[in-house]
Amino acid sequence: MTRLSQHAAAALVVLTLWLGASARPAAAQTDYLPDNDGWNGLSQLASLARGMSRQLMIVSRLDWGVIGAETNLPVLLLVHPETPIDAERVIAYMRRGGHVLIADDFGKTSKLLEALGISRHDGKGIRARIYYRNNKNLPVALPGPATHTVVEGIRGVVTNHPSYFRSRLPTLLGFQEGNQQVLVAGQVGDGRFAALSDPSVLINAMLEFRGNARLATNLLTFLARDPDARILLVTGHVIQSGELPPAEKRDSRSKRLAQEFSRFVGRINDFALTSEGMRALAFVLGAIALAGLIFMLPLPRKDLDGHWLRPVGGTRTKLDTSPGHAAVALREEIEERLTQALDAPGPISTIHPRWLTERVTQRAGAEAAAICSRLLGALRQVPYTGRAEDAINVARIGRRDLANIYELSQQLLRVLGQPELPPIADPHA
Repeated sequence: MTRLSQHAAAALVVLTLWLGASARPAAAQTDYLPDNDGWNGLSQLASLARGMSRQLMIVSRLDWGVIGAETNLPVLLLVHPETPIDAERVIAYMRRGGHVLIADDFGKTSKLLEALGISRHDGKGIRARIYYRNNKNLPVALPGPATHTVVEGIRGVVTNHPSYFRSRLPTLLGFQEGNQQVLVAGQVGDGRFAALSDPSVLINAMLEFRGNARLATNLLTFLARDPDARILLVTGHVIQSGELPPAEKRDSRSKRLAQEFSRFVGRINDFALTSEGMRALAFVLGAIALAGLIFMLPLPRKDLDGHWLRPVGGTRTKLDTSPGHAAVALREEIEERLTQALDAPGPISTIHPRWLTERVTQRAGAEAAAICSRLLGALRQVPYTGRAEDAINVARIGRRDLANIYELSQQLLRVLGQPELPPIADPHA
């Protein structure tokens, strides 16, 4: 993308936000909906969740008796609720292991925030160091001194008419040297939470900014670590009913110790294991693991070595025996390569295709972007395994589909100046 087109795109985002803010009352019924592809919807956030193999669904009723009885408690995204949220039940839900995002700028979660030691303030007194394109309505929230996985890889997040918090929690994003907080995170019992003072940073128009897109990805990763996590979006008017089921009886000593250790490791992971901390701990754990592997296991092979093409039994290849599973392995490898080649803010499966094609245009031109668009379309046909219906879809992938993905991948890697994939051996040779 040329410098002129970059400025034009930025100006379009600003104009969209200005027009949207002035038309907000008329559009209120579609704000923050996951099926709304407009500027004020959450369709891109929903796409991020799907790309991470997470199920996101909007709910109009919170039945605490139902969701509290689930084996794996759903993640709750409280995004711009227009009904006061029951603070006592949410706190109890978190104590049992429920994870919650509180993204509210109109005060419907004020009691919940107060219970967490957070006070909310309107945006009249905001003092930001940077404003996007000098627009006072779009202050840029900067990372605070605390390291945390939620803000890893983020230089700044563009906000839109935000409020701000004050609390004793570490400032993850904020203004005025961190004294005006935009993002904080913490833990209640076994549950994690993040509080965001401006929910509009998650709408489609705002996810055009790289820092905002990375924040959305990090939040989903932080709150929905479990591959089977179900995410419930609570927005607008919602009915709350029922009571949380009675808590389980007192756990055994061994179970309590295991839970405490798991919680301790989780906190270290959130606040310490970024960059240098992760590398140091990885070195120590790696040394221990290596010692065990020497005595117990054969040496592992490299990951990025064309494993989908390796001969099986010396005569047949994985391509020959299962094109569908070969396509799954190929997709995983090309996604990892492109994530590195494009310096993506997260796995490319979690990023909007428009961002990817624009990045390819910047790196290699319009022709390369067209190849990228075709490749992304082909990769969308390859499911993420793990569910029963995925096995059926994998079986439907033929040799021609695999060859098409392979050829498009080769073309894109070539124009990006990246090492090509190993050649496909003739399965009938």
